[in-house]
Amino acid sequence: MAVVSQMDVIAATPLLTIVAVTVGLVSLAMVGAGIVMVVRRRGGREETHLKVLGATLQTQSVGAASVVCGLLLLLFVLRPLIQAVVDLAKLP
Repeated sequence: MAVVSQMDVIAATPLLTIVAVTVGLVSLAMVGAGIVMVVRRRGGREETHLKVLGATLQTQSVGAASVVCGLLLLLFVLRPLIQAVVDLAKLP
């Protein structure tokens, strides 16, 4: 495993911040748009199938699928990113 110094962590901080903010904004937009589509019933009425890690979501609301995709984006991108930052912070 490569040795990471304090300077490497400081150098990576802007990039990690940009990734976290961008992913957060995109997923917030997806969740917000999905909620608006569900509440106003303007989302398409198509059969939507989403399979992730063995779990299956079947819905006829595009808004509900948008909300789920936004939350999954947060789960699968931000969580490992935050864990990487915590692991980097623990280095000597």
